[in-house]
Amino acid sequence: MRYFPAVLAVFVFAGPTLGHAQEPRKVDCHKDLRKAVEFIDAQWSFKIFKPGAVDFDEAYRELQWEARNAETPEACADVLARFMAQLGDGHSRLQYFPGLEYSAPAIELRSQRERLSSRPGEKARVHVYVFSRDTTDDVLRTILPGSEILAVNGEPVDERYRFMEERAAGSTPQWIDYMCDRQLLLGPAGLEVELSMREPSGSPKTVVVTRPPYLSEDEREREDEIYEDTFQVAVWERLEGGWGYLQYKSFAFKNYDYTIDAFDDAIDDLIDTPGLIIDLRGNGGGYVDAMADAAGRFVDERFAVEYFQVRAPGQETVIEYLDPLTQKGTTRPPVVSKPRKDIYVQPLVILIDHRCFSACEGFSGGLQSIGRALVVGNSASGGGSGWVAGIRLPSRAIISFSWTVAWRPDGTQIEGNGVVPDILVRERPRDWASGRDRVLERAIRALQQGEAKPLASASGTH
Repeated sequence: MRYFPAVLAVFVFAGPTLGHAQEPRKVDCHKDLRKAVEFIDAQWSFKIFKPGAVDFDEAYRELQWEARNAETPEACADVLARFMAQLGDGHSRLQYFPGLEYSAPAIELRSQRERLSSRPGEKARVHVYVFSRDTTDDVLRTILPGSEILAVNGEPVDERYRFMEERAAGSTPQWIDYMCDRQLLLGPAGLEVELSMREPSGSPKTVVVTRPPYLSEDEREREDEIYEDTFQVAVWERLEGGWGYLQYKSFAFKNYDYTIDAFDDAIDDLIDTPGLIIDLRGNGGGYVDAMADAAGRFVDERFAVEYFQVRAPGQETVIEYLDPLTQKGTTRPPVVSKPRKDIYVQPLVILIDHRCFSACEGFSGGLQSIGRALVVGNSASGGGSGWVAGIRLPSRAIISFSWTVAWRPDGTQIEGNGVVPDILVRERPRDWASGRDRVLERAIRALQQGEAKPLASASGTH
């Protein structure tokens, strides 16, 4: 379940607030579109699991005129982004287009939709709030968490979201909203962006921020080195009451060994706690082996974390594999987790949100399915499954897509559903202003009240 890291930008193009690339150049967009359609039509596993979802011939006919006339990177990227969004696959998107030097201010946004639309058949209005920002920046520091963004460069946020939704790839509404949150302030690097806001107090505020410069390859390498040296994939502590708390940020950092060693170090240190909370909010997934091996610290016998299927290239059939549990051939083999090291047997609570994706969903959904973990969150997870492939198009643009399909142990697809929390907690923007964490509060209460259960003795119930 390896995927492109979340730090890669997912671009939305040709919007009225984005301007132009710094060095426009002509591209053969029709060749790009044709290659993308042909390759995905032959390789995309979801084609046989989402009958009628995408008519590739029709999609090509609808976009080919635009592609033939799209001579700039912005125009071509917009065509490709809209094609990839039609797949409705959380992993399928335009990852990169050469010549577009985009960036965004270091502000994390969270959108919330009104529950009812103003007119029947219309989508509910979107509100966008500041969740966090880089406080080392003098201008960004003046923006208060919980502030509502009303307009960007004079364009109302709700209108901007309507535009972006057609270009944001995802299988669930919550993941599409997250993609739009990430792209709202994205645009040409180095340019100023005017944000019209309403502060938590209700006071209006206008701030002009500058998008960071686009880094050269050498600068990006240095940034990556600093990131790897300072980033902590696992952070843990003992909360009041003795409960263990582990924030696990990724199932893929540096390499498999580093990723799983960090997890094991945390569990080893918290092994004697009376209950454990694993915080996976914002965990975008990673290595399938790390997902399975991490789950092995909480079970006393082997179990299927999830099942997967792979389409035979260019065909409407599924490839058969050897089932490691039954040693028989099957078209839906399991990803198996085995007990590992000292088993944590006390109650387990997992925190998720709409940003929990891919391997994060396999881990949380698999343990939830067998009753080993109580899942608490403010939303269902993102809805992304499968191992991911990426290809370069003739322009050297990169697209990605799922080449496997994943199923939960209960038989439901992760794609289009995500993992639904056992306990759903509604968050409020005013919580972000005050720093209150309602999800964590509810998880602690679940441990205190015995809602999360310890591991039963080995009885074959898994």
